[in-house]
Amino acid sequence: GDALGGGDEDCSLRGIERCKTAGVDMVELAVQLTADKQVVVLHDSTLETQFPELAVAEFAVQRLSRRQIPAAVPSLREALAAVGDVPVVLVLKHEGEGAGLVEAVAREVSAARPSWEGVTWGSLSSRAVNRQCQAARPQAPTLFSSRERWTLVL
Repeated sequence: GDALGGGDEDCSLRGIERCKTAGVDMVELAVQLTADKQVVVLHDSTLETQFPELAVAEFAVQRLSRRQIPAAVPSLREALAAVGDVPVVLVLKHEGEGAGLVEAVAREVSAARPSWEGVTWGSLSSRAVNRQCQAARPQAPTLFSSRERWTLVL
């Protein structure tokens, strides 16, 4: 990511490989749900480089060929395979209450890491989404939302 001088390689497969080569202790991935309910790894809410007007939540992976989707937009499944056994923090990026995202991420992680070992997940902006994460996978550590972090500080 940026700490390694990756710039727009954040959350890309190349960025993950650079992190692993650098010997990081964990990898953070921002995940979002597409219109066709696919979980992709992308920090920004739009596909700026090739489709600046297209929000991630509006595009359907199955309608765009892999050649049209920027190489820097891997599926969560591809990213987890690249991460291997390095601990991972999944930051759920969502609109509203994250309808469907928690379930889709839980399904992908369960397929890639059935034990969920080394996985922390949740939303940095929604306590409700974090509660959904806790309900879906009680044994997996969950992130604190901004509001929860401020409550802990105060």
